[in-house]
Amino acid sequence: MIFQSNEVSSSNAMELAGLKRGLKFLLEDKQMKIESLTTDRHISVKCYMGKDHPDIDHRFDVWHVAKG
Repeated sequence: MIFQSNEVSSSNAMELAGLKRGLKFLLEDKQMKIESLTTDRHISVKCYMGKDHPDIDHRFDVWHVAKG
C-alpha cells in the first residue's frame, strides 16, 4: 500500500494511517485473523491498538525497545 504525503497531515500521522489502512485490508478485505502484531514504539499506534484492537496481542520490536 502506498500513501501520498498529501493524504495525511504529517509524517508522524502517516504511521498510524498506514497501520489503519493495512489492518483494514487484512481484517476486512482479506478476512484474515491477526493474533499478534509487532511495531515500533509509536505512541499513537500503541493507543490505537489498545483502544480499537484489544484482541490483537500488540508487541514492540526489540530493536526499538533497546534503542530507547
